[in-house]
Amino acid sequence: MAERSFPDLGPGRQEGYTLIEVMVAMVIFAVGILAAASMQTTAVGGNSVAYDITNTVTMATNQLEYLTSLPWDHDDLKDTSADGAAGLGDNTAATADHNRVEGDFTIYWNIAESSPMANMKTVNVIVVTPRRVISLSSEVQRTI
Repeated sequence: MAERSFPDLGPGRQEGYTLIEVMVAMVIFAVGILAAASMQTTAVGGNSVAYDITNTVTMATNQLEYLTSLPWDHDDLKDTSADGAAGLGDNTAATADHNRVEGDFTIYWNIAESSPMANMKTVNVIVVTPRRVISLSSEVQRTI
């Protein structure tokens, strides 16, 4: 069997990495992994906020579409507080014209009759969740 020979690296020199070089590489790797983990946490939080906003806007849109499809004289399209356009932003059970609760969502809607002109109603839907409030408005025209 032939004997292996190693190149002569000179006095006191050896091949390989030193312990310091390995430790520096591990620190750099750890910093990179921590940065990626932080980025992932931020992305998950952003997705949660987007999901919440999407659900809230969907609830408001569905309620607004339902209200605009009702007959002109339906009880859900009456300004029960008689405060007109001034009451469109009311978002408490005591002040809103109508409300209903669906899970974590509280949906308020206010009606302003003859607004912005005769034979029209302005409908404002406000959806309140524990984390945010979304408001959508539309006008309903009376067909004669």
